[in-house]
Amino acid sequence: MTLEKLDDSARAFIRGAWPLCLIAMPNMLILAAIHDPHVFFFILYSLAGCMIFVRGFGLATSWPIYALTLAAFLAGIPSNNEMKLLEHMLNFEHMDELLWAFIIAFKSALMALPFSLFFFDSMGGYATLVKIPLCVFFLVLSLEPTLLMLLLANSGL
Repeated sequence: MTLEKLDDSARAFIRGAWPLCLIAMPNMLILAAIHDPHVFFFILYSLAGCMIFVRGFGLATSWPIYALTLAAFLAGIPSNNEMKLLEHMLNFEHMDELLWAFIIAFKSALMALPFSLFFFDSMGGYATLVKIPLCVFFLVLSLEPTLLMLLLANSGL
């Protein structure tokens, strides 16, 4: 493979998944700043899941999936009472931030399940009931560090 063909394939990938590339850029900055291996693998797995599922299902440039993900993310943030109840039910003394992110992503995927019916005809029937929540799950996992970084930048830290 020549460099020209490699350049063409990279351009085609970025052209087909540019919103995912915009999500990945702040996550890569977080990876450079934080040297925690758990956060490193968390961010890499969430980005890999986005690339595999969102890009694989053809939803990388679909604005409704990003709007659904953002709405489900904002609605899926658990309250303090809910976190204390989960800590008590799971017998944790203190909930880890990564587990907190998984809980938000899982709640967001469950909230996106009824809205996946809007994609029913365009995505091939009943498989939509699995595809949309799976995409929302990985998008929320990858958006969580990005939104955290934007909030910290907005607050001046």
